Amino acid sequence: VNSFPNGPSSLLKTINRFIGLANFTTTPKLDLNQQNINEEKTHNLYKKLRKNYVDNRESIKQLIATAIKEKILNGIAYKPKNIDSYFEKMDSFFKNPSLPMPFNRSDILKEDLQRFTSSNLEQKTNKNKTTPQHNFFDIADSFLPLFSDYWSLKKTALLTKTIHHLIKELSIRKDEQHICYFDDLLKLVADALKNNKKQLTEAIREKYPVAIIDEFQDTDPKQYEIFNTIYHD
Repeated sequence: VNSFPNGPSSLLKTINRFIGLANFTTTPKLDLNQQNINEEKTHNLYKKLRKNYVDNRESIKQLIATAIKEKILNGIAYKPKNIDSYFEKMDSFFKNPSLPMPFNRSDILKEDLQRFTSSNLEQKTNKNKTTPQHNFFDIADSFLPLFSDYWSLKKTALLTKTIHHLIKELSIRKDEQHICYFDDLLKLVADALKNNKKQLTEAIREKYPVAIIDEFQDTDPKQYEIFNTIYHD
């Protein structure tokens, strides 16, 4: 999941193609226990990172400003005129004690917070210069990939739960209104073959001794299951 829907219309557009699927699943299967472990790790590291930033904001800003002024850092990646903007974005990011929910804040993940990681600072340090050092940069370096992976999993889990709920709700409403989709017809036949295989199979074979399947490469698993059950022998 690259981005999260920002409203009902966007949500419907994202999940609409999955709602009618009879056997919707995710690969790999979501591990809720692992998700809870990752959530705890991410929250704990965020608290540590936030405390370090709040306690050392001015010294960190002075460190970065000096490195830019003395041309230690690449002038394209770190512009003097943008220093205040860099820290305003960090202030916004760390304003809440709890972990923020940047469903569509790719700028934070890919640029704003990354700018303060020790690995990025080292990469953007000019030749023969010493990279600025601070504990905040090291913690940010550990936090960023954990944060990115955690929210990617969180978004996927939320969308998956929504899709499963809608599939269940759709089935209930179709039953109430006596509606069948094409996939429902296939499922009804497959289920009938399972419950009354011998009698139904013989009846179909007697009426249709031979079946020719056009465009066989487009046969889906449910269709193949029906053909294979009837004509396997």
